[in-house]
This record gives sequence, C-alpha cells and structure tokens, in this order.
Amino acid sequence: MNRTQANGSRARAGEEKNGAAGRIKVEDAVRVILRHIGEDPDREGLERTPMRVAKAYEFLTSGYAKDPKEAINGALFS
Repeated sequence: MNRTQANGSRARAGEEKNGAAGRIKVEDAVRVILRHIGEDPDREGLERTPMRVAKAYEFLTSGYAKDPKEAINGALFS
C-alpha cells in the first residue's frame, strides 16, 4: 500500500528504512522526469515504471557495494 507523505513522496507500508528512502527518492525523480516530458506517471501503463526504474538502478549499481576481489573471483587473464 502506498501513502503520500507531506513532501509529496510516496512511502510503502512495511518497507525497511535501509535502502527504502533512497528507492523512494529515485522513484520520485522518475515521476518528475515523466511529468517533464509530458507524461502522467499515474496513468495505467506508467504507474509501476518509477519502481521498475529504481529496481533497475539498484541492480545495475549493486557491484559498487561488493568487494572487487570477490566479484572478479580470479577471472583475470593474461
């Protein structure tokens, strides 16, 4: 369930504090971008887009939190 906060951002019931605040900020930024290009972020077909974009960025940047040696796992070739 979503709830709109006083600052206009949306919080989800039961979300953890770690990472949730950052995800909500990304979702809000995506809504701003959608409005800026003339779209309605609440219309059917776009209503879940901010969440999908936030999850995509979390996945794409997840390696930054990992140990490089663990990520490479000896896969260096000469």
